[in-house]
This record gives sequence, structure tokens and C-alpha cells, in this order.
Amino acid sequence: MTIEDVVSRIEKLNSGLATFWAASNGWAPVEAAGLLTKSRLDWQASLSKTLRLWLREPSTALSDGELILA
Repeated sequence: MTIEDVVSRIEKLNSGLATFWAASNGWAPVEAAGLLTKSRLDWQASLSKTLRLWLREPSTALSDGELILA
């Protein structure tokens, strides 16, 4: 599996989890649904999409600023 495939899988899984748990009100216990809302799974899905920013060939092509952010 290539690194691009791994990143695609991470994106897909995190997006699916965020979508699934976003609709937990009504079937999940109220306390659990509240915690899931606070967990910001939508942010995790969004951050997963930024992983592609770090895929460069060669990996040394990252600038100092990009390495500081990483």
C-alpha cells in the first residue's frame, strides 16, 4: 500500500466516523452524544485532508516553514 493509499484511507475512515457520530442524537445516550459533539470529529476529518500537504518527493523538498508547522 502506498503512502497515498494510506492517506486516502485515513481521510475516508475519519470522514465516515464524523458523519456517523454526527447523527448520534436520538439513539446514543445523551451523555455520550454530548461528548461526541465536544470531540470535534469534524475537525479530525478536516485535518486528515491536510495530510497530503506533507507528501512530497523528495521528502527533503519541505521548506523550513513547513517543517516548523509539521
